[in-house]
Amino acid sequence: MGTKKIKVLEVNIDDQGNGGVYSLIKNVIENKPENLEIDIAALEPFENTSNIKFLNKLGTSVHYVGYMGNKLKKQLVIYKNMIRLLKSKKYDVVHIHSDVANKLLVSGMAAKRCGVRKIILHAHATGIDGNNRNLKEKAHRLCRPRLQTLGAEYAACSYAAAKWMFPGIPKSDIKLIKNGIDLHKYAYNEKVRESVRKELNVEPEDFLIGHVGRFMYVKNHEYLIKIFANFFNEWNKRGLKGNPKLLLVGDGELYDVIKKSVEKNEIADSVIFYGLSNRVHELMQAMDAFLLPSFSEGLPIVGIEAQAAGVPVLFSDKVTREAKFLQDVHFLPIDRGAIRLWSEELFKIKEGYKRSDHTDIIEKKGYSIDKTVKCLLQLYGARVDSDIEKYKMLTDVEVKEELFRMLSDFADYCDENNLHYSLCGGTLLGAVRHKDFIPWDDDVDVFLSRPDYERLHRLIKKKPIGKYYRLESFQNGKLNLPFAKITDTSTKMEEKYFSNDKHLWIDIFPVDGMPDSEAKSNKMLDEIMRLKRYIGWALAKPGTGTTKVRAMARSIAMVIPKIRGAKYYAHRINSIAKRNKFQHCDYVGSAVWAVSRGERIKKTQYENVTEVEFHGRKFHAPEYDDYLRGLYGEYMKLPPLKDRKSHSITVLKKQ
Repeated sequence: MGTKKIKVLEVNIDDQGNGGVYSLIKNVIENKPENLEIDIAALEPFENTSNIKFLNKLGTSVHYVGYMGNKLKKQLVIYKNMIRLLKSKKYDVVHIHSDVANKLLVSGMAAKRCGVRKIILHAHATGIDGNNRNLKEKAHRLCRPRLQTLGAEYAACSYAAAKWMFPGIPKSDIKLIKNGIDLHKYAYNEKVRESVRKELNVEPEDFLIGHVGRFMYVKNHEYLIKIFANFFNEWNKRGLKGNPKLLLVGDGELYDVIKKSVEKNEIADSVIFYGLSNRVHELMQAMDAFLLPSFSEGLPIVGIEAQAAGVPVLFSDKVTREAKFLQDVHFLPIDRGAIRLWSEELFKIKEGYKRSDHTDIIEKKGYSIDKTVKCLLQLYGARVDSDIEKYKMLTDVEVKEELFRMLSDFADYCDENNLHYSLCGGTLLGAVRHKDFIPWDDDVDVFLSRPDYERLHRLIKKKPIGKYYRLESFQNGKLNLPFAKITDTSTKMEEKYFSNDKHLWIDIFPVDGMPDSEAKSNKMLDEIMRLKRYIGWALAKPGTGTTKVRAMARSIAMVIPKIRGAKYYAHRINSIAKRNKFQHCDYVGSAVWAVSRGERIKKTQYENVTEVEFHGRKFHAPEYDDYLRGLYGEYMKLPPLKDRKSHSITVLKKQ
């Protein structure tokens, strides 16, 4: 990529209903290269401030330019606010999204007045939504011809949306931007399906119908309820095993109306109002069919997501045929007499559909987020070539900056989710003695109590830390060590003596209960340290060592450990460490990777959290004096030069 940053303002983006356009732009922001800066101008307020915080962490500023008063005055206020923002921030590209022409026109006029070099008008729908639809459509048709006076470029999510917004403009002048998704998240996973169905109280014999969308007119929830009521009654007439259930994901202005409709049809016990969710990819795994009886759609992202997840889809015949990628997708009318047709299609799905992964087909159709990002980069004027995937070797200083970023993100995640972390080991020593990394050290160590450690594994499945972060551990089968690592997959690792690590990491150590008897504790820790040494040999590269003699000795010593494998020893260590429950012990410690008998401290010292400074920021720490003395003795004294050892690692960062 070029070195100059391109500044882009995405206009008319908000999280109301976690809608498709918001999902698209969030995906783009999460996957953008470093030379692209993206901010948001929201015409409506965000519903969830945590979404703004999330975007801020990714380097995106959210500016509210809307107005909650009179609708006509609102257009003037938006125009003035947009001019003020554009003059102060000087964006290179203004990318305006909408389902109606008047919204494109107001923001586009502001961008033109401010001399923005590239204005992009992006159509996302094929019809009008909300109240006063006749009036809105008249305004749309009145403003539509004036869009051609802005000197803008045109984009649309589908040809149907392009026809609705830009009639008379040749197709060749309209850029089709496919609403790509993160396909890896939607790949069919039987274990996730079973877990989510259990969470939703859906039995294996039950048939779960799903819908994702804001409770608004265009989504046609009233018709959806009628379909389900008919299907529900017919199911009972046929005396089938299990129960049909309906999962509604979303929120919106018609929520109460739909709730009353469900009660009126006497199906309340079979309808799950899930609310807003950031885990749609998991919820879709649990579904047996996905329904979208909308009055109009541009090209519905949720429909693409459902097909990627391998869910049979029933669309209304008002949805563009461009939304069909798989054979198990059908378009049905939404008049009163068609309700039975929908029910019959659902029974066909129940009897004859076998679930499988279809992400490869969706990817071939061009709907992966990677391809969408590249397409938008071209639209914004950024160079797109092979150097997107190139890696840069990091200096020692840059490695520490990356580690500090990872630690900060993990600490924020813990605080937001009530996980009680503490710095430990060399990181805590560095904080106390240097207020920073130990000068010759280059790793990060963190404690979590065993209950919080196990909760982290459950939580991170539903709520990831970030796009490039992965949890690797013995518990989830991704690490042959008895603890966990948070890794950054945008990095590559090369380690001189070991072959275990592929990405830059921070270590997460579970804190377990320890015996009250010091003698029993010492015996346990001695056994674990012996097994830990065997793990080192099992993972070591043959023929490596600081001297030829050491290399030869290592090669001989590692024969049996390599036969048994690191996983064997990790399992034994984990079993020993978990013998004493954290909740029931007066003494605790991170036995799984003990470096000495000094790991054992009083639980009150562990739980008496204090704050320490590390690399310019405050982090949580236990009452540390006894702990650090147990590990390092006179810990404030620097060790001899010969003992100042660092990891022999090389780190590369994706550019």
